[in-house]
Amino acid sequence: MKSYKVKVNGKEYDVKLISRKDGEIVFSVGGNSYVTSIESKVLPAQPTTTSAAATPPPVSTFPTASRKHESSSSNHVKAPMPGVVAKIMTSVGQQIKLGESLLTIEAMKMENQIKAPKAGVVSQILVKESEEVQANQPLIELSADA
Repeated sequence: MKSYKVKVNGKEYDVKLISRKDGEIVFSVGGNSYVTSIESKVLPAQPTTTSAAATPPPVSTFPTASRKHESSSSNHVKAPMPGVVAKIMTSVGQQIKLGESLLTIEAMKMENQIKAPKAGVVSQILVKESEEVQANQPLIELSADA
């Protein structure tokens, strides 16, 4: 597993590359896993000209990552990547706090803890231990604090 230091908007992050296959990249930042895809290749720098009317070289697009399991506007906690539910650490009716571990998904021989994106009450558990899940699949439904 390769590690990189990445600077985004002036803030530096330690990024660990988990896998790269068929244009899809799985990486982790701060213990949270992300899945992204490569939209285009980075173009080499174009030679510059001294003409004032010269246009800048084309800008390549960089991949964007999304934390699919963290959406404060949704009541569902979703899987960030495909894998197998290794352990469920909550139960229906349980009061949970922001960032509390809800379940663990095993993907590519690594265990990834899925944490609560907001405080609330577990209203429904939509998966079972040992069940295979797909990326963006709803795992747990939360309701507002009781």
